[in-house]
Amino acid sequence: MFGSMTPPKHILGTFDEALASLRDNVLMMAGLAERSLDRAIKGLLKRDDNLCANAIADDEEIDQLEKQIDKDGVDVLLRFQPVASDLRRVVAAMKLSPNIERVADQATNIARRARKLNQHPPLPESELIAPIHAHAMSMFKDSIDAFVREDVDLARAVVARDDALDKMNKMANRRLTERMAQDPEQLRGYLNLIFVSRCLERVGDHATNIAEDAVYAAAAQDIRHQALVCLTSARAGWPTRTMFSIRQLLGHDDKFYDLLEASAEQADASVHHLVALLGKVEHYDSAESLEQFVHSRRKDKQITQELTEQLCKTFVTPLERDDIQALAASLYKIPKTVEKIGERVLICPSDMHGVSFRKHLDLLDQAAECVLDMVKDLRKGIDAPRAREKNNRLQNIEGDADKLELDLLRDLYHGDYDAKHVFFLRDIYELLEKVIDRCRDAGNIILQIVLKYS
Repeated sequence: MFGSMTPPKHILGTFDEALASLRDNVLMMAGLAERSLDRAIKGLLKRDDNLCANAIADDEEIDQLEKQIDKDGVDVLLRFQPVASDLRRVVAAMKLSPNIERVADQATNIARRARKLNQHPPLPESELIAPIHAHAMSMFKDSIDAFVREDVDLARAVVARDDALDKMNKMANRRLTERMAQDPEQLRGYLNLIFVSRCLERVGDHATNIAEDAVYAAAAQDIRHQALVCLTSARAGWPTRTMFSIRQLLGHDDKFYDLLEASAEQADASVHHLVALLGKVEHYDSAESLEQFVHSRRKDKQITQELTEQLCKTFVTPLERDDIQALAASLYKIPKTVEKIGERVLICPSDMHGVSFRKHLDLLDQAAECVLDMVKDLRKGIDAPRAREKNNRLQNIEGDADKLELDLLRDLYHGDYDAKHVFFLRDIYELLEKVIDRCRDAGNIILQIVLKYS
């Protein structure tokens, strides 16, 4: 699987044995990570959930090996107190294990995404993953070989290949993002493929780290961040436009907050449209079209897609990527559910005449405004007490809505209504309560984000 080597004999035979044992564990860990990654990708491309399950199961053994390598490395340092090249070899072996463990984590993430993809019809774009996997796996294998053989030239070559992998990942992301716009029904599948591609790009990053450590162990040269060092030394001669690429790489906090706030504002606007619609129907006025609801939902969907594109283009984000995605998805569900209510109202507006939804709409308006405030607070910094207070308010609104729904259903079932009227109004009541549940879900995600960073 990986090459073997015979390091120079040490005056202390027991040190050689301890170092060999340490390296053997590193190689075993690398072999398991390689197998796990291979299983995860085959599980995706062959749509085999068993391979995905095996890849996920490998992670526990790899985690235990990482702990063992750390323990053995510290033991070697304490017992033998090595210096010079001996010290570098021990330290490098200890530094390799976290990167190998991260490769295994990426394999686990890919396997989980693959299982989700396997639940739906196959996407032809899955084939975009194969060349990215081949490149990332080649980098990983060569980085381990460079470490084992103490091959400085091979290690430097691995580092140089990372740019090509980054370009492959960007091209795949661009293609998948275009497909999302063309086929919104498969948006979740394309998102999963984007995350798989990103996981493989991260495998290449970890392979680069391993190769850099291999150079350090073999030649006592620290080649990390050399590109940044070159940039810093030439800084005085930079044109202004060069700074743009650096800013684009690191990301700008405001753009994600802007998009999340815009999504929350569309959710709030859709609720206001619903309040206006139900007010007209209640007073026997002519109902409006669905145009405003559709516009709010489509605008929110565009915002969600823009967030996804920005996540693909940005290296550093103000919040964790999964948190941004989760919050954006929860906000999008609010106008989507509101639109369903509008559709039903416009199908049978006569069944709504004289029916008052004022209490429900008041609660709904409060919930949407509360969510909008919580999203805006994220930009201002982490304030856990304030987030808890607003989330508690959302929970209370949701509780009041549940009680109101029960009261309305009780009156409905015991009132003088025909079966069609009962069925129709029950559907409206349940959807109104569901919108408030969506607001509560968004509030819970925001609170989790705040508590994570507090």
